[in-house]
Amino acid sequence: MLKQAEELIRNGLHTAEIVAGYQRAYEKSLTLLPGLVSYTVEDVLDPIQLKRAIKAVIATKQYGYEDFLSGLVVDACLTTLSPQQIQSKKPRLNIDSVRISKLRGGSITQSYVIKGAF
Repeated sequence: MLKQAEELIRNGLHTAEIVAGYQRAYEKSLTLLPGLVSYTVEDVLDPIQLKRAIKAVIATKQYGYEDFLSGLVVDACLTTLSPQQIQSKKPRLNIDSVRISKLRGGSITQSYVIKGAF
């Protein structure tokens, strides 16, 4: 966006006009984004809903392994939740509770989740 703004300034546009244009684009994007939602998770403790939501994100980086890896991610996330968090209305994942370790010579399909102690 800054590169585009540089070219607009060189073409003689005032910075106030550029800022106003970016502001209008921001407001328009806020009205368009809610209509682009394709799926929402109603129950964050339901592994099927979580897997469906996470699958698209994983597919952008690990295409072909998204089904397998999304299951692992969901298992790891749900494993870290304490019984108190499960009972609460808004359970929160503590990212520090999840560790990833790579073993040399292994493949992605040999990955698994190990439950540790709290």
